[in-house]
Amino acid sequence: MTDEGDSLPVKAGTDEGAVEMIISQANGRVVQRFQRPMAYVTYEPQNAVGVAKAMIDTAVALGAQVTVQVPKRKITREDRARLVTRATHVFRSMQEQGKAPAVIARNVVDTILSAID
Repeated sequence: MTDEGDSLPVKAGTDEGAVEMIISQANGRVVQRFQRPMAYVTYEPQNAVGVAKAMIDTAVALGAQVTVQVPKRKITREDRARLVTRATHVFRSMQEQGKAPAVIARNVVDTILSAID
């Protein structure tokens, strides 16, 4: 990884460093092939995501196992209190309607998950 202040001569708003390339596989390896030799390549953030996805897809096609690690979600005390209140309302309402415990539990979980997405 490099910082914004690294020594590469990347100029914002220019195509300097931009290049066409393809991602393929050869001899059981992922290959990123460029149209010409270069010292560096720049990607717009969304293009970088596409390039990374293409590399991952190609690696998976070659048999690589992929594990995505997502940071644990942080919930404030206030958000947690709101979720508890919401779950309690769903629980009571469905209990009053005579719903089965499994149905109530499923609805409470779905309600919480939809609220934190």
